[in-house]
Amino acid sequence: MRVRHRATRFTTPWRPTHGLLIVPLAIIATTALIDINTPETVHLGPFLIAAPALTAAFAGPGMTAAVGALAVVAQIVIAALHGGISTPNHEAQIAAVLVISVFLVVFRRLLDRYEQQLGRVRSVATVAQQGLLRPLPRRIGPLTMASVYIAAEAGAQIGGDLYAVVPAPGVTRMVVGDVRGSGLPAFGQAAVVLGAFRGSAYRNLSLPGVVSHIANASYWNMAQLAEAEPDCNESFVTALVLDVRDDDHSVQLVNCGLTCCATSAGAWATTPS
Repeated sequence: MRVRHRATRFTTPWRPTHGLLIVPLAIIATTALIDINTPETVHLGPFLIAAPALTAAFAGPGMTAAVGALAVVAQIVIAALHGGISTPNHEAQIAAVLVISVFLVVFRRLLDRYEQQLGRVRSVATVAQQGLLRPLPRRIGPLTMASVYIAAEAGAQIGGDLYAVVPAPGVTRMVVGDVRGSGLPAFGQAAVVLGAFRGSAYRNLSLPGVVSHIANASYWNMAQLAEAEPDCNESFVTALVLDVRDDDHSVQLVNCGLTCCATSAGAWATTPS
């Protein structure tokens, strides 16, 4: 069987900036035409700076520089047709358009660098969060698993949400919880809770024993923080820990709050169920 291959035509993909570029170009052309056809006492040249300023809002420094250079050229043409380039008024207008265009290019360059750094930080945060909240297996023991995680705050990359599933002798053990606060402190406390939960799967502990183990780990973590940072705030974790038995599929659960308060004197923890 022969397979015919159609010739593929390689074209540059259209980007939104290509269409938006029409606006600053239209501003330059319209301003230049109107200024050239008006009396010399009317000066519309300063409006040309709107073109590179608008370009900097959606394009990079290269495109901003190109539009700024075009605005300077348009101002020079206007000056040449309205009394000459060497007049003080036209020299000031050309210098103003040039200086502001350079400023916009530098500003856009710094903004691009900041966005690149922010993108790298978000990528690292996403990888860290995915490493903490590992994807659940599609099947564990007799159970078929399905899960979805949606952050309460749009764009949140790292925080204190936690969930995990581990196999234990005769049961499938799960935890779903949330740490007070957000950012790195909550992320660190969530890592402690999940580490203690996953580690308890191999110790053949009862469900209340698992909760106590998590509370002790949280207490130890907050005690260390209290020594390092005496002014750290109260932290607590709300969690649901449950076992699904493999034989009869019955569910045993503990709904608890792990309260860990760091003070200048140390830390304390309670585990009400």
